[in-house]
Amino acid sequence: MRHLLLGFTIIVVLVAAEFLLDFYHADELQERIELIVDTHNNKVRRVHDLRNIVRERVITLNTMLIEPDPFRVEELYIDFLNLGNRYVLKRRELESHIEHDDEHRRLVRLRALTVEGTPIIETAVELARKGEQAAATQLLLEQVMPLQERVMAQSDLLVDYYTGLVSKQSQDAQQVQHGWRENVVWLGGGVLVMILAIAIYVLRRISSDRRVLLHEIDERIEIEQDLQNARDTLERAVELRTRELREKSELLSEAQKISRLGHWEWIVPTGALRWSDEIFRMFGVDAEQIEPSYELFLESVHPDDRDEVVAAVEAAVAGTADYSIDHRILQPDGQVRMVHERGVVYRDSAGLALRMLGTVLDITERKAMEERLRFSASVFQNAGDGVMISDRNNRILDVNEAFTRITGYELEDVLGEDPKILQSGQHDNAFYQLLWSNLETHGEWQGEIWDRNKEGEVIPLNMTINVVKDERDRLSNYVALFRDISAAKANEQSLWHDAHHDALTDLPNRSLLYARLQMAVAQSDRNKEPMAVLLIDLDGFKEVNDTLDHDAGDDLLVHVARMLKGSVRENDTVARYAGDEFVVILQGGAGREVVERLAISMLKAISSPVTGSRYFCESLFWASKPKQTAKT
Repeated sequence: MRHLLLGFTIIVVLVAAEFLLDFYHADELQERIELIVDTHNNKVRRVHDLRNIVRERVITLNTMLIEPDPFRVEELYIDFLNLGNRYVLKRRELESHIEHDDEHRRLVRLRALTVEGTPIIETAVELARKGEQAAATQLLLEQVMPLQERVMAQSDLLVDYYTGLVSKQSQDAQQVQHGWRENVVWLGGGVLVMILAIAIYVLRRISSDRRVLLHEIDERIEIEQDLQNARDTLERAVELRTRELREKSELLSEAQKISRLGHWEWIVPTGALRWSDEIFRMFGVDAEQIEPSYELFLESVHPDDRDEVVAAVEAAVAGTADYSIDHRILQPDGQVRMVHERGVVYRDSAGLALRMLGTVLDITERKAMEERLRFSASVFQNAGDGVMISDRNNRILDVNEAFTRITGYELEDVLGEDPKILQSGQHDNAFYQLLWSNLETHGEWQGEIWDRNKEGEVIPLNMTINVVKDERDRLSNYVALFRDISAAKANEQSLWHDAHHDALTDLPNRSLLYARLQMAVAQSDRNKEPMAVLLIDLDGFKEVNDTLDHDAGDDLLVHVARMLKGSVRENDTVARYAGDEFVVILQGGAGREVVERLAISMLKAISSPVTGSRYFCESLFWASKPKQTAKT
């Protein structure tokens, strides 16, 4: 059977190899045909190039005959010679690829026509160069043109010859190739059919013998199977029981590992101790290297807790107290963990302790969490900043004492409320949209916000809001921390006022004047409204300081400042520019009539007697936009 299959496989491989080789040779023949076609196409292209060169030479010669400029005639003559050289090169390229005698004869005829016409063309060219265009033209028409037509006709015949030759060779090759492939296909198909018929016959014989053999084997297997079934039934029962016990043990071990709970058994009379796998992991020792004992257990207990544990064990054995205790254990690597132990004592009929069963629960994380919660609660209530915690729906859950101190609201007032109750109305919707956008995108917002306390007062707050998420990365809470910055804002406003106002007159100083002037110009350009700037100079101010004293001069400046402020409109600006110089910015429709009226009003106001019975003079200059100037 094995040898038969091997022979069959070899036949199939050989036939397949024959097919592959046949198709390979067919493809190679096709490539050669394409090469022949490409070669003859190149010859046809060269013949066309020769025809084009002949045409260009005739055109160049005609141009020479009608060109009156002798220099241009020389240029055309050079072009004519170059075209002749190109013609010779192309013809030689074509001759270098000759393959047949018929092809050689046709090229010889084309060359003979070229040689025949060369002296005639040269004669016509010389006549043209000498200026004898009439004679050259006659020679061109009578001899050159007919000769060129014969050359063109011979070129066309050569092109037709190459085209026909290529077509015939391609058709012959394709017919041979087609017949070859058809024969190969029929031959290969016949071989495969014969092989397939032989294979079917052999396989049927083998199948018949195999059925007889399989029937005998089945009878023997059936007998052996009955014996095996009985043995397997017994083994399955044992294996099932063993697997159930192992699964329960693994399940118990896994449950203890997850819950960090271990169990132990202590034989009191002998001192033997048995630990579960979780206790070994909890105490940080290797179960394969360490034999548990009561002494090893006490060594693992933290030294500061050891006496308390010993006392608890003795009390449980004596029956005076239950065994339930929290204590620390010290692992070999120095790590300290907190555990909770519970135990039950089993006694004999006389009341003596026989054994003790118990559990050990790792409560390290729980104790740490309790400590953190106590610390967090202390920080939450005693923090200097206000703290507000809300749920995922932004409903207030808790606030600290600082929140109550800053806002005046107790927890009972705001519990379950929306933090919107604190809004002052000084921020638009865009402000709150940006706030919520930052919370959704970055999980945090920080900035200044103006809220309203329980008494209705608006207070500035420096606030930070954070998003809190649970272990599944879902929104859980919002936590807001804030502090009252009213004092800082007031101090900031006072510093800004001092930096931008004159200390004596409390008018805007030069720095603020420039800023407001820029704003006024921008507003004038934007609204297409006129504006004006007035410069007021107090004449005789130095005399007041010299004859009276500087206090009198200061009083005079304060008086003038007060009079000027009372003479202008609310949106105008009066500033002290220098020692005795003041500047007034008039905006919001300050045309010439308005400026003159306000200027007269200001001059009258500051012209009243001051400093006893003395008078002083003043000069007023003004300029407006659009441009106007005046002096008073």
